[in-house]
Amino acid sequence: MWKFLNSFTVLAALLFVIGAVGLVSGADAIRDPGQPHDPLLPLWYFGAAVLMIINAVLSVRHYEHKKRWEQEKSSSKEEARR
Repeated sequence: MWKFLNSFTVLAALLFVIGAVGLVSGADAIRDPGQPHDPLLPLWYFGAAVLMIINAVLSVRHYEHKKRWEQEKSSSKEEARR
């Protein structure tokens, strides 16, 4: 569980909170200055939060896969030397 706590999950949590504030207070509460009114803005933040969670899971899985591959590669080299 702790391995998934990285910068992507923190960013996802922040985006989720901003989206929740937008749902409760209205989309104009989270709108940037000069940005046109978009009633779907909170949903965009929720979508970005989901993408960040997917990115966090994929990055951890890729790191674990790479480590496992390197361990298998080094163990096969040791066996070849024998």
